Amino acid sequence: MSKREVACRHLVKDRLELTSMRWERKGAQSMLHLRAIYLNREWDQFVNYRIEKEQAARYGPGTVYGKVGNYAQAA
Repeated sequence: MSKREVACRHLVKDRLELTSMRWERKGAQSMLHLRAIYLNREWDQFVNYRIEKEQAARYGPGTVYGKVGNYAQAA
């Protein structure tokens, strides 16, 4: 088994092919994206990005509402 096949198995099969799990394509793709972010140790960056995008959508671009340097660590 090649390294690429092992990585694919680790990322996809181990998470999505558990007993009694049913996935629609959109949900499975979203889960794979999140799992890749987590496995690449980019979770904190992702959380910060999502919070900033949500704040911009709600309060307008460039608006800083309750600015925290690192949202992922603020909890």
